[in-house]
Amino acid sequence: MEIRRISSQASESLGQFYTRMATTSIGAKTGTAMLKLIDSLNSQPPDRIVWASASETDLMLLLSDDVRGRAFANVRAQGPWYFIECAMAKNSAPWPEAWVKGHTCDLQKACGMIVSGWRWSQE
Repeated sequence: MEIRRISSQASESLGQFYTRMATTSIGAKTGTAMLKLIDSLNSQPPDRIVWASASETDLMLLLSDDVRGRAFANVRAQGPWYFIECAMAKNSAPWPEAWVKGHTCDLQKACGMIVSGWRWSQE
């Protein structure tokens, strides 16, 4: 999985954005956690490009290079915790655009949750 920042935020890469954030007293833990997450996701199958819209609080993962496009996951990092929301597969969602939420302090579990969200977006 290759995580790329959407074109409308191309003034900085995701790495640059979260590295800068990691050097601030307020965003140090979040920036560092997001850098670890992005590095780990970049080594995960499947070999697909995933687009990301980044803010100080959220990393929204999208299916296309368009912030208005369909998001399949949203991630927040707070301290050691990753809070992840993923869109459910259309065929198993109880209503249109249903999302599930979860959290973990385990980096590999967080990646697994996000990869599951990507797979659901393909159904």
